[in-house]
Amino acid sequence: MTRSLADYRAWVRAKTRHDTLSGFEVDQRDLNPAMRADQRAITQWALARGRAAEFITTGGGKALNALEWARVVAQRTDKRVIMFAPLAVADQFVDTEAPKWGYDITYVRNQDEADAAKTAVVISNYELMERFTPASFVGTVWDESSIIKEASSATRNMVNQMWKHTPYRLALTATPAPNDHDELGNHAQALGIMPWHEMITRWFIRDSNQADTLRLKHHAENDFWKWVASWAVCMSKPSDLGFDDAGFILPPLKVEHIDVAVNPEHAWNNPNRWGQAALFAMQALSATELHTNKRVTLAERMEAAAEWVNRDTTVPCVVWVERNDEGDMMRKLLPEATEVRGDEPFEDKRAKLRDFSLGNIRVLITKPSIAGFGMNWQHCHRTVIASMTFSFERTFQLIRRFYRYGQTHPVELAMVSASSEGNVVAALQRKETQYQVMQDAMNRAMRATGLLARVTTFDDYDYTPTKAMKLPSFLRVA
Repeated sequence: MTRSLADYRAWVRAKTRHDTLSGFEVDQRDLNPAMRADQRAITQWALARGRAAEFITTGGGKALNALEWARVVAQRTDKRVIMFAPLAVADQFVDTEAPKWGYDITYVRNQDEADAAKTAVVISNYELMERFTPASFVGTVWDESSIIKEASSATRNMVNQMWKHTPYRLALTATPAPNDHDELGNHAQALGIMPWHEMITRWFIRDSNQADTLRLKHHAENDFWKWVASWAVCMSKPSDLGFDDAGFILPPLKVEHIDVAVNPEHAWNNPNRWGQAALFAMQALSATELHTNKRVTLAERMEAAAEWVNRDTTVPCVVWVERNDEGDMMRKLLPEATEVRGDEPFEDKRAKLRDFSLGNIRVLITKPSIAGFGMNWQHCHRTVIASMTFSFERTFQLIRRFYRYGQTHPVELAMVSASSEGNVVAALQRKETQYQVMQDAMNRAMRATGLLARVTTFDDYDYTPTKAMKLPSFLRVA
């Protein structure tokens, strides 16, 4: 049977997925007058889309965008909208962000409190999400939505299951897929744009050089980023979208790398996994080996970090650790410091982080997994990473708690690492480069597609074959 090119194109169109806009048109003049021009344009676009993501740099105005989006959705539908944020970030919305821009929202811990709230917009924490009934809300906002990045994440699975029928959804984060495009697929699935597995089969292949690694097909790059730009906006500065960068100049970031020498006895007294001792300390090549390295270099790293903190005892400072034993030692070295630990009661953690935000605590010791996302700590401009990790996202995010738009002082950052952790620093530098490549690709797609893309389709392939296919004789039909 002979098939024409027109038949093939008709077959492709029949399989096309259409993701039409499901929101409502708004006039930018009806949006909060405190918004910058780029914020009004982005919020107008997200409201028209109905289900959208905003990948905007830290301090770029995501909080105001989220509050205004939620206000309009609640007003237009006369139904309630719920926002979710990391630990203590919800308090910042209620205490600082909302009042500053004229909003009234309520912090709630469960569905009963949400039902009793006198405001149309309520906010809670991801840790409490399962206590709510999705059918009671017309819209949901996920602040710091990179929390859903892991395919095996319980939060990611809960988000997908609970909110899959919610008409209006908005995701906001500063760092989509810094090393891996999977996170974009997780966002697309959570927003109801496209299942993760369909994105993978459409645009990616397995990298033959690296096991369990996906690679974007070279010929599909433009189409992939065009698709992403149809449901997500990426902005590192307003000029990415054609707006004025006035006020978006950050003060200097002063980074000091503190390299701690490793005592040779650590290598002699801590044999490797094969029971062999080493003459010299080796580079920590894996997460397991890094864990061992952290244990044997604990004292040297914590003492170096404490010494750096004590250089200036007049201003706030945050010390970042990864392990409980690191936190224990830092508290002994810095008696005035307050530590926030993962095994503390939820309300205790929330209260301590809130106190630091309000300036009631000068030195805070905590982990990136606890306070590394979402907090606005421009009142603090000194911080030290006492325990390095391979995670670029964690490192990027914790720095951005301080180094963000609205910061008025040069930010001083110390990064303490043992001499056996050089490969960790190199890995972070490599991932930073990958992150910038991804950002550039998304920005190019935004400029090419335009902010107000109306429909996501894949029926515009310019497929014009030029070579004839030669079939073997046994497949030919006389």
